[in-house]
Amino acid sequence: MGDKKKRKLKEAAKAASQAASHAASEAAEAVEDGIDMTHRVLRKQLKERPGLTLGAAALAGLLIGIMLTGRRQ
Repeated sequence: MGDKKKRKLKEAAKAASQAASHAASEAAEAVEDGIDMTHRVLRKQLKERPGLTLGAAALAGLLIGIMLTGRRQ
């Protein structure tokens, strides 16, 4: 392979690496924003409707427990 092709290949690999790094940073930021928003909503619901929030959490825990244990006969 010629030097020109190797250089172009290295440049393309570097550009792809930078693009992937940028996309990963943006994804991480979006996840953090989503977690923050979820936290705010849950805190608001807990203050406004503590009984309903507790019931929903209990039901979610029960469903997760059922799904994780599966059906054992």
